[in-house]
Amino acid sequence: MTLKLTYTLGNKTYESYVTVTVKAGVGKSNAVLDFGLPVDIELTGNASGVSATAPKTALDTGVSSSDEFGGAKSAKTASGTARLTGNTLTYTPEKILDSKDNIYYSAAVDNGYRYANISIIPATSVYYED
Repeated sequence: MTLKLTYTLGNKTYESYVTVTVKAGVGKSNAVLDFGLPVDIELTGNASGVSATAPKTALDTGVSSSDEFGGAKSAKTASGTARLTGNTLTYTPEKILDSKDNIYYSAAVDNGYRYANISIIPATSVYYED
């Protein structure tokens, strides 16, 4: 998960972002994507399956004895396609994002499977440099 830290030093206020990885074998990450181009997101843990539908088991903390996603290697989301190859999730947008797109994945851990999600969020401003 990503935490936003706001702190004051002297007369200035600063913001910083910290990505936290869950030690249980799954984690969250951030990625920037350019419309129409696929983006590869490296997943933490032993990725097993992917889905556009949230698991019944609690994200990040819950454990299930079997993979709720059945080891699925691809999923059609609201705005694109997610494909899992090893521990790399490739997200390919298929339209302009007008709302958050969620991808859920499972990871094998010692005592079963844990679940995490990746949110693809539309940008409010996009700047390109030559």
